[in-house]
Amino acid sequence: MLLYVCCYTHLAVAINRFFSVYFPLRYLAAKSGKSKTIMIISLVVMAALIQSSPLSLVSDCYFIYDGASSFWLFADTESCQFFETYIDFSLSATFFCIIICIDAASFVMIQKTLNKLVIGASNDKRNNNEMLFFKQSISQMLTYLVGFFFFDIVSRISSNEWVIFLSTTFTWSVFHAVEGIVMVYFQTRLLIKRSKSEVIEMSVSASTAVRTYDAAQRF
Repeated sequence: MLLYVCCYTHLAVAINRFFSVYFPLRYLAAKSGKSKTIMIISLVVMAALIQSSPLSLVSDCYFIYDGASSFWLFADTESCQFFETYIDFSLSATFFCIIICIDAASFVMIQKTLNKLVIGASNDKRNNNEMLFFKQSISQMLTYLVGFFFFDIVSRISSNEWVIFLSTTFTWSVFHAVEGIVMVYFQTRLLIKRSKSEVIEMSVSASTAVRTYDAAQRF
């Protein structure tokens, strides 16, 4: 289920970036409060629960441990094979493709905007922030794709115990750790940029106020 949560979270982030790039005025007008955040999180968790529900609701759909390959596999039943092929793998792969397409469309629009000859200062700052968010989304998505490749593909075509361990247990742990590091890195950069902008704006405001006061004193 956690893998499905990650997938839907990336989809939500990609859609968010898409709307912020293609419909900036509507995006800025729509205030993002706690209620919307809770709603998005609830939808993500609900979608993941629905996708993984056959494992709990269907009696002959479950995992078995294969001692020969040291791997947890879907049971060799009709329901399990259907779930593995069409719900677990195909549906997740489809969402990956959708996310890639959305991110590609967002990247094209960001590049078009950045390549304009005349860009206002505020728009330039906003576009830089959008590019930073986009880089974060792409970095996390690439991490997810690499984890998906090793966990669902490499582990199935190898019989070596070390390869299976590295492509499953190790990959799963490293995947979440790297994704967290990526998020912290980009969010820290964004906070630093915002802090610098606020300091500059405060300095300009203070300088303007001093000049205005001096001019008033002269008269």
